[in-house]
Amino acid sequence: MKILITGGGTGGHLYPALAVADALKPKLGADNILFVGSNRGMESREVPEAGYGFRGLESVGFPRKPSPQLFKAMSAGVKAVRVARTILGEFAPDVVFSTGGYASAPVVFASWLARIPIVLHEQNSVPGRANRFASRKAERVFLGFSSARRFFPRRDHLRLSGNPLREQVVNGSRPRAIRQFRLEEGRKTVLVLGGSQGAHSINQAMVDALGYFGEREDVQFLIQSGQRDHEWMVERCREQPAKSWVRRFIPNMGDAYAVADLVVARAGAMTISELEACGLPSVLVPYPHAMDNHQLLNADQLREGGAAIVIEDRFLSGKDLHDQIVTLLEDHVELRKMSMNARRLARPDATEEIARALLGFGGAVDLAAAEDEREDRGRSGRGPDRGRRERPGGPRTGPGGGRDGRPDGRSDQRQDGRRGRSDSAGRDGGRPSGRRTQEGGGGERRDRGRRGGANAGEARPNGRQTESAVSAAAEVDSGAGEAAAVVTTPGAEGAPATSSRNSGASRRRRRRRGSGESRARSAGASNGGEGSGGGARGGSGDGGSPGNGGKSGATEGES
Repeated sequence: MKILITGGGTGGHLYPALAVADALKPKLGADNILFVGSNRGMESREVPEAGYGFRGLESVGFPRKPSPQLFKAMSAGVKAVRVARTILGEFAPDVVFSTGGYASAPVVFASWLARIPIVLHEQNSVPGRANRFASRKAERVFLGFSSARRFFPRRDHLRLSGNPLREQVVNGSRPRAIRQFRLEEGRKTVLVLGGSQGAHSINQAMVDALGYFGEREDVQFLIQSGQRDHEWMVERCREQPAKSWVRRFIPNMGDAYAVADLVVARAGAMTISELEACGLPSVLVPYPHAMDNHQLLNADQLREGGAAIVIEDRFLSGKDLHDQIVTLLEDHVELRKMSMNARRLARPDATEEIARALLGFGGAVDLAAAEDEREDRGRSGRGPDRGRRERPGGPRTGPGGGRDGRPDGRSDQRQDGRRGRSDSAGRDGGRPSGRRTQEGGGGERRDRGRRGGANAGEARPNGRQTESAVSAAAEVDSGAGEAAAVVTTPGAEGAPATSSRNSGASRRRRRRRGSGESRARSAGASNGGEGSGGGARGGSGDGGSPGNGGKSGATEGES
């Protein structure tokens, strides 16, 4: 399987792509992963250093307003699409993964023309123009923040994953950082970041803030200045008595995060995700000119979660920055609380989730992860295990392992069918579903009709009659030649109405009840359950059931 990755221009677009590539590398190998980006972007340097193949495009960002630059960008875009189609034809990827940025647009468009599946990742709270355009043609779009959902025209393919992070970012070493940056053990460390390209307003405020710290010996500063302000920052910081260490760019951010007690930074999407993953309290200064002010929305995620203080760039000054830093460093309880809140906001599985989705387009899914997912679906009731519904009270099992103790798991209804089926007005003394109560292994039936009384419709304890319809039975007495009939009708609660033409015949009928029931069961089984209750035929009680045309008979087999 081959995967082509595109995106870059800034670290916010590049580093998520590198994190996903690092997760894919053990499964596919570096030779089956190719990066395509801008010849002038930072990806042209960072990607080869990370050990991946890189192909560059001459792409230009589109201006936000109509200008002569627009025609130049359009011309460069058309040429970039042609080059991208050539690269796709040569590399033949199974899927294209884009992290956005102007350099990704020609590659995504060429992939759509070539009918290659497209997967996107949007890092910010407000998606960029390239990802908004590409999302219409993408198979799946992963989001760093849930607030970005409302900006996409399609939402059926959106997945909230968080932002993927490289292993070295979250696995830094504090002792190594102290040696590398020549810091002093025992001092609180403030890490100052302006993004991968630096931030002049933060640099200026930080230089002014150092003057307020004076010669304090309990704090030190590690500053990433960026390329443009580096020489100026080094000279200004040397003039201040506070201990500070300035670098153009910090390559191993994991070590810097490991040694930091507090971070002052812009609010780029990747910076926010890294602070959450490392559990670091922060003072955020969103970049005011970000598209749709998305950095302020990013910062609000941490501020609302209780993990950051936000200062807008227009209100930033050295005195305010000093005051915020001192207040937080002296309040150990608040720092610890902010750290825990940051960790609660983190999504540490974003990298693996995206890598697994990409592997799925080539059939190289991590089988162990897929099995875990199937088990999770089964436990949550969303999988194939939920379709089986048991009777109220749960399945009845016996020592044989099957239902009702039968080794083959067949239900008691098939057993009872051999003795004659029963319904709501059945032979089971009026039990609503015709079930029998198993006592021991003998299958003894609870039958109020066989205990005392001359009728089968004896009232249940709650006063309801056990027979729901009028039933009649006729009996011919061979000794006296007198006919006896018992009619049971719905009557007042407590006892049904009965009528007997001959009390002597009634007494004989009660004495012969046991033998009559045995004959009734045999007759019900031979009739195949005819009639609504599977009743037996009496001497002259051959009545037709209106519902099924079968033999009606008394439900207790009276004759």
